[in-house]
Amino acid sequence: MCRQLRQIDFLLFLVLNISFVTLAKKSLRKLINDLIHCVISVVSYMLLALLCVTITFRIYKSVGQAVQKSTEGRPFRELIEKDVTILPKMFRKHVDTRS
Repeated sequence: MCRQLRQIDFLLFLVLNISFVTLAKKSLRKLINDLIHCVISVVSYMLLALLCVTITFRIYKSVGQAVQKSTEGRPFRELIEKDVTILPKMFRKHVDTRS
């Protein structure tokens, strides 16, 4: 009888030990998954904040240029605003020589 109780105690100890190890492995996996999820969330929120700051800065600079009417950021503005009209006399001269 005593021997059977020892065997039952030993079997119970093995079952509990195996279930504890399995539970510990599952808990470790869940802990690692949760940690990875937290790191990804933190990084994504930081990148989202950086994107918002970048967009805000771009809008600020655009509004500043519009208010000051500066040429900063428009390197070809002088060329676009240059008057390039052709006088009718010059136009006729070039057309007549080509015909």
